[in-house]
Amino acid sequence: MKPASTSAAEAQAASPAPPASEMRPAGLKVGAREALRFVREHEDPEHVAALAEAGERYAGDEDGLREIEDIQAGRHPLQRGGRDLDAWTSFEAKLAAIRARCGD
Repeated sequence: MKPASTSAAEAQAASPAPPASEMRPAGLKVGAREALRFVREHEDPEHVAALAEAGERYAGDEDGLREIEDIQAGRHPLQRGGRDLDAWTSFEAKLAAIRARCGD
């Protein structure tokens, strides 16, 4: 007959691994204020303005189709100045690679 209590090793082996979103590199501890300060120091005002514009432009685009069309056409606010004009092509290539690995 097995004892009612389990050992620490058995309990650890039986517990599922934490989700990837909860896994962090050991020793990396950054406070919220420090992280916010870092973001503020490195933010690009043009990028922030483009994000705000995109939020306003696509606010009523529930299914995201207008935004996708703009990305495909290279006219999304985040593509201004010729940035990321290949975003849709790059996305499709990554998706194709994932499907190939999964056998779809």
